[in-house]
Amino acid sequence: MGIKGGNQQGFIGTALNDIKNNNSVLQPVYDTTASIGIIYNLVYAFFGTIFMCIFLFIGVWLLYLNSDKTETTTGIYKDVKCTENKIYDSSKKTDVIDKSCTGTIEFSVNGKDYKKLHQTKDVVTNGENVKLYYNPNNPNDFVTDTSSYYIGLIIIIVSVCVIVIMWIWTILSFIYKPVAAASGVGAIGDALT
Repeated sequence: MGIKGGNQQGFIGTALNDIKNNNSVLQPVYDTTASIGIIYNLVYAFFGTIFMCIFLFIGVWLLYLNSDKTETTTGIYKDVKCTENKIYDSSKKTDVIDKSCTGTIEFSVNGKDYKKLHQTKDVVTNGENVKLYYNPNNPNDFVTDTSSYYIGLIIIIVSVCVIVIMWIWTILSFIYKPVAAASGVGAIGDALT
């Protein structure tokens, strides 16, 4: 298909001609939609940043939750008692077995013996070794799991990425009118539904 008389043929050509012929009507709609998009992105980025800062705070807290536990040793479980509880899981619509074990962990630090009652979701047995992360100033202050550090790190990374993306999108809506207009259409669509 070629161009006849300076006009494009077909669906796209017809649509482009309609936009060109109705520019005086469509331009104010486009400008208003872009303005709505800029305001929407700015408000969204502001409140989103506040919300993500809460997650950022939680991530930092988890990251440093066990930071005082800088030493490691190996303990041994003694007098282990495990229990099973049936719990109804509404998502699976069935009973699931929740197992937990309680036992005394015996360990030694600098020639001094320690014992502490410890409960775990893992199934453990008498005589089983366990790695302990403890506070050198108080060896009875220990944990057997340091996953909170990695969970905190992931939360921090995700929070920072979301904040950066929100503000980049907001800056792009100030610089590029089509980005603002697209956001405005989304905001209007959200308001109508």
